[in-house]
Amino acid sequence: MSFYKFSHNLINNSMKLIYVLTSLVVLSSCVKSAGGPAAFVNTKEAVAAYNNVKVTKRGKACTKNILTLFSFGDSSIEEAKRNGNIKNVASIDNEFFNILGFYQKACVVVRGN
Repeated sequence: MSFYKFSHNLINNSMKLIYVLTSLVVLSSCVKSAGGPAAFVNTKEAVAAYNNVKVTKRGKACTKNILTLFSFGDSSIEEAKRNGNIKNVASIDNEFFNILGFYQKACVVVRGN
């Protein structure tokens, strides 16, 4: 095999690998990002609020994702209530954090008593 053919194949294979990895990062949506895809996301948004409940406790539950390949955690409302020892819910919020899709975290924050 000539050097030209070898280098040409190496460049083509490298470009394919870069394309696939870039596509995985850009097009992945394993964790919801408020406001759509972005290079860096750090947001908080209100989901629900109930005026008749006094706030004395806070519970948080998160799901984490690494490289859009490994996802773990429990970001359910029930888990957040359990973590904060909350019986009556006053408010529910979402928090999102994302760095280029390499690391993502989605949390549910529950306040109540």
